[in-house]
Amino acid sequence: MKGKNIIHASAIKRVFSQPGIKFSVSGRFLIPNIDILDYLKLVYIYISPDQVESIYGSSVTPSPLYGGRAYKAKHSFTEDHVEQMENNGISLSLNLTNHLFSEEVYTQSLGLLKKHHKKGNSIICTSDELAIRIRRDFPEYILKASIIKNLNEEEKVRKAFKIYDQVVIPMDKNDDDDFLISLPEKHRIILFANANCAYTCPQRICYGSIAGINQNNDVKFHCSKSQIPRQDFGNVYFDLEKFVDMGFSSFKLVPTVQKKVVGFLETLKNKSIDERDARVSFLVSSFPKCGRTWLRFIIANYLNLEFGLNIQQLNLHNIFSILPNEGKDNLKGIGTFKYGDNKEIPLISFSHKKPSDCMKGEKRLLIIRSIPDVMVSYFFHTKELLGLHQDDISSFIRKHDGGVEKYCQFLNLWALEMKNSNFLVLTYEMLHDETFNIVKSALEFFDMTVDSGKLAKAIDLSSFDNMQKVEIDKGIAGHTYKADQPEARRVRKGIVGGYLDYLDSDDIAYIRNRTEELLSEASKKMLGLYGLYPLI
Repeated sequence: MKGKNIIHASAIKRVFSQPGIKFSVSGRFLIPNIDILDYLKLVYIYISPDQVESIYGSSVTPSPLYGGRAYKAKHSFTEDHVEQMENNGISLSLNLTNHLFSEEVYTQSLGLLKKHHKKGNSIICTSDELAIRIRRDFPEYILKASIIKNLNEEEKVRKAFKIYDQVVIPMDKNDDDDFLISLPEKHRIILFANANCAYTCPQRICYGSIAGINQNNDVKFHCSKSQIPRQDFGNVYFDLEKFVDMGFSSFKLVPTVQKKVVGFLETLKNKSIDERDARVSFLVSSFPKCGRTWLRFIIANYLNLEFGLNIQQLNLHNIFSILPNEGKDNLKGIGTFKYGDNKEIPLISFSHKKPSDCMKGEKRLLIIRSIPDVMVSYFFHTKELLGLHQDDISSFIRKHDGGVEKYCQFLNLWALEMKNSNFLVLTYEMLHDETFNIVKSALEFFDMTVDSGKLAKAIDLSSFDNMQKVEIDKGIAGHTYKADQPEARRVRKGIVGGYLDYLDSDDIAYIRNRTEELLSEASKKMLGLYGLYPLI
């Protein structure tokens, strides 16, 4: 039998519009290219956006401390979402409810915690140890005790108040009037305004399995539904009028939207991708660490100035809204391009793929760089940022599937494009020595008329120091940012010939000999045209 404080669906709109109450709502169904207010209106149709105090979920910056639900970057807060929330007086609430706390996972999450540390934002915790550390290191955050802590007794709530600013009460306790009335400091209590499966779940073992999944442990998802009989009422809504009369004013909402609404969001995402795919006529490709990010920053800053896009500061999140990656990645792909309705703004996509895997762009620009310099940067990229291996640099370049072979294979495939009249090659070294002229030639290749003053300003805004500052401040979309490790940065050193600081004479000789074996004659010719072959 349903609890005594559940209301009929017909009363939701009236009951949920009570004056003075605020909601924290889930961002579970967010997609990158939807405005935050549109999302609220679609998913939470029974409240007004101005009733929303905060939205809880995960950021596109990964963290092993996420819990509650399996982490998915495509349904996380982007930089644009966070900015839209700030502009509308809505706070960010991060779901760091993983109970598997350790010094290692805390260190891995420092970039995330620093990034969003500002007054009004909150952290939802299950681990008291994590909460205590955040209180010490990041005092501006509001700390909330998660439903996972199961604070179902008055004494537990009083104890939690010693650590947390607010506590979330389990859904099933909404039917215990005596318990609710007994709770102290009701302004620090958060009740659920609605409920789903957790309302009648006897064990909630799913939280433990998700904790392991989010930390990449060898764990499978578990749910008690198939193991222990339970009543299942589906989506239910509670009598907030009664709770307000008791003294409560803060409520949490979980999505209870129909499948057709979720389907509409997916259709919206796919439609935008399909429409914008059809417009792609320009492609920039490179092997990793050849200067693609630098060129991308300059072009994005130029487009921002030329078309009055009014982006205050470009970073390694919002840049994809102007210059997306080729493909349908939800975080950085074509679907994140924001200007499909303005035919004057070119859609230039970026890729690391081989020619046969790319969309048939009308024009293709390839960025290449000195092989030894690429090897050093690629080594630090794969080891320090991506964590793909623990090799030293000498071992790395000699691996059968290491960077030397991969880069040579990449060059061999792209060298075949040289005969194509719609193909342009530029080098990192050229970009470094003649930045203005090289970028001007790239923009003209993309059929743009170049304003010299705006290009000069775009280059200044994209200086190495500015790019590095932005990376340190905002992090990198889709990556855990290691702020204390300079060699892990996307914007690492930005110099020509830096390989001499890392490779000894044997390493350089190996690269020279190995590339001589691996490079095709077409690749050698292409590299030779730009002074990159033979290797010094």
